[in-house]
Amino acid sequence: MPGAKFRCLPLGKPVSSAQFSVIHHTSLPGQPDDFLFKRPCIGSERKFRHDGVFAVGVTDAQSHETERSLAAYRVCLALGFSVIPATDIASDTQGRLGIVMPFIHGCTERNATFAQLQLPLVRKQLVELQLLDALLGNIDRNYENIMLEERPGGAGVKAVWGIDNDTCFMPVKDPDALAHYGPSRGIAKLMRGVALPEVVDRHQAAVLKLFGKARLKRAVTGLIDQRDQDCTLLRLKAIQRHVDRLRLAGRVIDPAEWDQAWVGRLLRDPGRSYVGRAREALRLACRQRRASQGQVRPAEPARPLLKPPQSEAAIQGKVSKVKRRVRLKPPPPPEAPPRALGGAAVSAAAGGSDGRGKGGLERVWQALARLCSRSDAITRRG
Repeated sequence: MPGAKFRCLPLGKPVSSAQFSVIHHTSLPGQPDDFLFKRPCIGSERKFRHDGVFAVGVTDAQSHETERSLAAYRVCLALGFSVIPATDIASDTQGRLGIVMPFIHGCTERNATFAQLQLPLVRKQLVELQLLDALLGNIDRNYENIMLEERPGGAGVKAVWGIDNDTCFMPVKDPDALAHYGPSRGIAKLMRGVALPEVVDRHQAAVLKLFGKARLKRAVTGLIDQRDQDCTLLRLKAIQRHVDRLRLAGRVIDPAEWDQAWVGRLLRDPGRSYVGRAREALRLACRQRRASQGQVRPAEPARPLLKPPQSEAAIQGKVSKVKRRVRLKPPPPPEAPPRALGGAAVSAAAGGSDGRGKGGLERVWQALARLCSRSDAITRRG
């Protein structure tokens, strides 16, 4: 069984309770770091239910949060990414199974700063985590489940980690559909997932291109059922097609280009980037903080409209009417032949009916001069 060395863990008082788990803070003999033991909630402990899990067709009996977390870590290893902490299965003193992983010392993505989000390492690993979540079908990667591990003494960011991976391998076939699960109003809408990124580097593109069905089966055998494996393969094919489109658009960059300004602009969309989502959350938090301190001017009242707003159906009706009018408009009548003056057409002399030909104005004057000279000659003869 995986995690035999963690067979029995001395658990202390629970430090937090989540929707699907209770987290204990513990330390292992001979290990310098602290670990978190996370077991699924049971019975009355499950005070909340993750609506997204049941919305995609996963029943309570099919949740298997512990197995999903371990499978997510194994797929991360198979891809060569380093964005999920080392995860293993363990049991507590009461024989209840759960997962154990190192305790991350740092801050969540929600509490990150703008300077941290501009670091090349943070950009690169956030895109890696975004690609991994798209492959795994994770519907709960909000900014509270992303940790920025800080170096000792606060000297920069050491790594980016994705925690709480027990909602992976959901039966979602389109990776872009992950952006539709979660809250839809207020600042809580930034806890939703995102679509596929607008830029990747060459290493990430090559790894995703080589990943296939055989490597997936080796990573998740005995942990994930066949239905969820098939959905994962469909998401993988969609991600590979997306990477091919990015390559044609020149958005598969060198791994050393994550600090470029144009790359940062491609990561500002909160609907397609974890970086953009975190930046938007920071902006909204700063705005709310200033508003609470009275540093923001109140918004001006909206001006009354001169005309009531039209409905979408009325606008579409007007557009259709104009299109029919243009389509049914009769063709213009043919132009009348030019009138001859003195046996010669002025338009022909001018090079066209409107006198716009090459040297047209000069030819018109020459024709008029000839006509005047002829009229003078006829007058003298008379």
